[in-house]
Amino acid sequence: MDEEGNPKSHPKVLCYFKGTHAGPDGLAVDSHGRIYATLPARGEIWRVNPKNGSMILIAKGMPGIASIAFGRGKFDHNTIYAASTKRGGGKIWKINVGVRGAALYK
Repeated sequence: MDEEGNPKSHPKVLCYFKGTHAGPDGLAVDSHGRIYATLPARGEIWRVNPKNGSMILIAKGMPGIASIAFGRGKFDHNTIYAASTKRGGGKIWKINVGVRGAALYK
């Protein structure tokens, strides 16, 4: 933001999820700057590298997967914890991705 609170640049698209039911929801960032995005209607988590645009499916079979966060404190720091919002009963998922989450600001 500039001194008057205006954005310094225009938004740009980092990636595009193609196909039906491809709307992303929850986001998390790892220590390498890669973005993890949930696609609730597909039950998937994708990893996106904003440096080169690569997209990798890292988990599937989790209907309604939405909010995600890397473990902190006593929780495994190389693991994403994810909440399912599936109608009729939600779940908490644990997905080890082998890399720590990005540092959080205090």
